[in-house]
Amino acid sequence: GLPPGPIGNPGASAITAAANPAEGDWFYFVTVNFDTGETLFSSTQAEHDANVAQLRAWCEANAPTCESQ
Repeated sequence: GLPPGPIGNPGASAITAAANPAEGDWFYFVTVNFDTGETLFSSTQAEHDANVAQLRAWCEANAPTCESQ
């Protein structure tokens, strides 16, 4: 089972988005800013690695927020 909370109880917009995804050839995604929820999508490992580097830089600058995620 899933833990209590949003992941275990998605809202209508999350269900609609999962059932009708946007067009694209993405294989990877990573949230790069936990304050805004900005999430980047990529279709190659190299693009994803660059996005993960962006997340790590954000985490270094926002350690308390990043550590609680």
